[in-house]
Amino acid sequence: MDRIFFPLALKILRENSGAQNSWMCPVIQGYSEVVRIHDEPQKHGALYDAPAFQWESRQSRDRQILRYARELSGESEKTIRSAIEQGDAVLSSVRQKLISMGQELLNGLGPEGFAVIVAGRPYHSDGYVNHDVSKHFTELGIPVLDLDSIPGLERINTQGVMFETNNTFHTRLIAAAIAAARDSRLEFTQLVSFGCGHDAILSDEILRILSSGGKTCLILKLDEGENRGPLGIRVWSFVESIRNRRREALRKTRAERDTEAGSCVGAHSARIEST
Repeated sequence: MDRIFFPLALKILRENSGAQNSWMCPVIQGYSEVVRIHDEPQKHGALYDAPAFQWESRQSRDRQILRYARELSGESEKTIRSAIEQGDAVLSSVRQKLISMGQELLNGLGPEGFAVIVAGRPYHSDGYVNHDVSKHFTELGIPVLDLDSIPGLERINTQGVMFETNNTFHTRLIAAAIAAARDSRLEFTQLVSFGCGHDAILSDEILRILSSGGKTCLILKLDEGENRGPLGIRVWSFVESIRNRRREALRKTRAERDTEAGSCVGAHSARIEST
């Protein structure tokens, strides 16, 4: 390995216009310095690049990348800007493909079907960290959505929540909880790992949001270990509780309709008799 690129990302682009800010977690901000000091890659013959980026806007992002890339490679501004545009195009294409797949999944649900949002932080995309939790749902016939495949997530208004949306990934979780509370086709599971300090407060707010839609949240604390039996049991119990709740809601709806229909028939008969 000749070179390691590990930027110190202080702030990334804001995805949700209603979010208060888009700072990265302070722990993640310091990862590149931890690697530089602890692992000393230079001693192993690898160049270590850890530029600091703080992206207030797309323009500031392009300006910072341009400055770094020109100092590093000596390429022209035109070439570097072209590379940035190509990268944006690929990223946009991938995101749109994921959202289209999510919309297709939702459109394919039956009248009584539902999908579960499995929400977490970026590292929960790693199968070793998430313990393949989605398989426990799909084996029960429940489709799964991640945060990248939920249509319209960036347009959900998060300004009224009781949690500061200063971190992009916190904002995503809050917006997804709001989407699940509003959409009868969606349920919610939160993945938590490594005892992140924000998660206790964040989970409380997610539960509050979901309760406004008559729903609850399965919170799974996943850390190291290969004992996945209890995980499967918790997922099964959660799915059964959702099915029971939905069956009960459907029963009540049908009973109310029958009552209304009976009232209409009785009123109509009474009018006939009076005439």
